[in-house]
Amino acid sequence: MHPNTRQIKIQRNLVEKILKNESIRTICENLYGNKKINIFQEYQNRLRTKHMGIRIVKPNSPVSGVHAESNSSPGWDPVTLWCPLVGLDKKYTLRISPKSHKKKHPLNQIVKDKKYLAKAYSKKYLKKFKFHRPNMKVGQAIVFHPNLLHGGSSCKGTSCRVSVEIRIMREEHFVKKKNYYILPNKSKRKIRLSNKYLNKKYYN
Repeated sequence: MHPNTRQIKIQRNLVEKILKNESIRTICENLYGNKKINIFQEYQNRLRTKHMGIRIVKPNSPVSGVHAESNSSPGWDPVTLWCPLVGLDKKYTLRISPKSHKKKHPLNQIVKDKKYLAKAYSKKYLKKFKFHRPNMKVGQAIVFHPNLLHGGSSCKGTSCRVSVEIRIMREEHFVKKKNYYILPNKSKRKIRLSNKYLNKKYYN
């Protein structure tokens, strides 16, 4: 289940706590300078602020390949906070390649795949990197750079993996409407969900 379809609104005090976290602020300042940041989550063809996505993965079910958020589309460079709720050991957790964010990943190594929004890299290219799935404790989260290679994290346990993800980005990359944001017209990113279920109550 993709986080575009199931989300939770984050309480205001928690939003402030996240955005003022020293580690997160340092990462964001290095990436974005002094630009105004916010928490964004895709919802069908729009972006909601102050929401986190919930991802549910069944054991051994298909998952997207290894990718980096920064190559998803121009202007899409979130700092991501990934936190497991169910499934804390390495059979369940996010697969990441430490220090891979320091490399410039070539676009010609992205494989064609219309099934997933994430743009996965070829197996040949990924042989250059080492991957790790950490054992985690309740309340711990992984905060990672938009250029970090991650994914291909199939659930190897006997239970479903449940996690939440929070994405922090610059407000200037999106167009603000009354109570939500949209992608700019020039954006090549497509949110692959129908908008026929849109309802104003989601944005109040």
